[in-house]
Amino acid sequence: TIETAAAREGGDGTQQSEAMVPYATAPQVNAVIEAAMPNAIGPEGIDVGAIKLTPPHPRALIRSIAASTTQSAIFAAAVTWWLFPWGGLAFLVVPIAIFAAILDHRFQGWAVDRHLIVTRRGYLNRRTWLLSRAKLQSTAVVQGPILRRYGLGVLQVRVAGSLVALPAMEFDQARELQMRLLADRHRTT
Repeated sequence: TIETAAAREGGDGTQQSEAMVPYATAPQVNAVIEAAMPNAIGPEGIDVGAIKLTPPHPRALIRSIAASTTQSAIFAAAVTWWLFPWGGLAFLVVPIAIFAAILDHRFQGWAVDRHLIVTRRGYLNRRTWLLSRAKLQSTAVVQGPILRRYGLGVLQVRVAGSLVALPAMEFDQARELQMRLLADRHRTT
């Protein structure tokens, strides 16, 4: 999906301009990215699959497992209550959710270079965002209680009406990256 800052007023309010590319091979995806972001991609081109990503902080796995366990346990408890006694089998979802959280954590990552901000999430439903640093509008470092407890933070980056979060990293690293992105942005404007 390609998003742009262009918008138009419609019957249902403001609509953001977006284009959807049908299924494509990796080289075709790379070609679409190069055409859509010519100022962010150098003359050497891009290979999205070859971008070296920094993994999330290892302590972020605790947060992922806690969230997955909580959500799946609440679901299983509701199903058990509704379909007692056979509904108790729904608690088999809890270890599956934990395993999915571990896989998701393993495949997360982020990278920042001179022109791009790249972030990837998901194992089963993998999503990779490429953001042009020239289009950066704002940043925020957020912490909930669990992230604060483990000294982690999530850097959120806003471009063209979209908010993209990088995987969890040490709070000081997130603040340092935020300051670097903002300082570079002020130098280019």
